[in-house]
Amino acid sequence: MGLGCQDRRLTNDKLPFSFSCKFEDAAGRQSELQVLDGEAGALYWNYLRSTNGDESMALAKVRQNCFDEFTKQELHFIIGTTQQFHAVAPNPWVIVGLLRIPPEPRNSGCCDEKPRRGPLRSCDGHLP
Repeated sequence: MGLGCQDRRLTNDKLPFSFSCKFEDAAGRQSELQVLDGEAGALYWNYLRSTNGDESMALAKVRQNCFDEFTKQELHFIIGTTQQFHAVAPNPWVIVGLLRIPPEPRNSGCCDEKPRRGPLRSCDGHLP
């Protein structure tokens, strides 16, 4: 008697685009790193569905969403390297994740009130 298990392999469609992030560090150096975070891909696919397959509109929404998110929260890159480019690329680092830290609420004036941090949220507003 079998357990009724089926082979349910999940497949992910390959993104037709490569996402990257340009930024300036504290020393004023400008860099551009490829974003391999699956959240960026999911954001694109969700916007593509909501725009009825309009790629340019979906990309514009991804750009706007990420720009809005990046400017409203403290953002930390989780970076790593890929073995494929480790020895040959001038900069083998890629962004493998994004850590968003919401701003702390301002104290409303009550002496014993302490600011609290809320749960981290992903680009689409869901808990990671």
